[in-house]
Amino acid sequence: MEPPIYSVELPNTRRPGQTGIYRNSLYPETLTFSTSPEVKTLYDNFQYALKISKDRNCIAHRPYNKITKRYEGFVWQTYKQVNERVNSFGSGLMHLSNTVVNNPKSKQWSVGIYSNNRPEWFITDQANVAYNLITVAIYDTFGPRK
Repeated sequence: MEPPIYSVELPNTRRPGQTGIYRNSLYPETLTFSTSPEVKTLYDNFQYALKISKDRNCIAHRPYNKITKRYEGFVWQTYKQVNERVNSFGSGLMHLSNTVVNNPKSKQWSVGIYSNNRPEWFITDQANVAYNLITVAIYDTFGPRK
């Protein structure tokens, strides 16, 4: 059985030393696809989901019990709760940048995230999107520098 193909390389997009441009294999002719005409950015995407799903589950984690040495059941946060955390964290980042760091690049700057996959990673990324900041994912799987 052949593995599913999730993306396809667009013809004539490969350059020396670079890969080609890849698109969703279901929509290779279309750059974007949206379920709603009001969704054009990542910020719009979350705001749209918030509008239609305020009190529905958005993201969860499974707490680790150090006594039993097992993961417990999922603990969920709603879209509304996540949105509150996104706004609080994002405004906190901006406050630190503007008052503590006195960042000269007050319009847009990068935020590095060094973390396992967890709700706080998503919340930080959404805060960056909401406040026009750039997310830089830092992976520990790269190994030590030589």
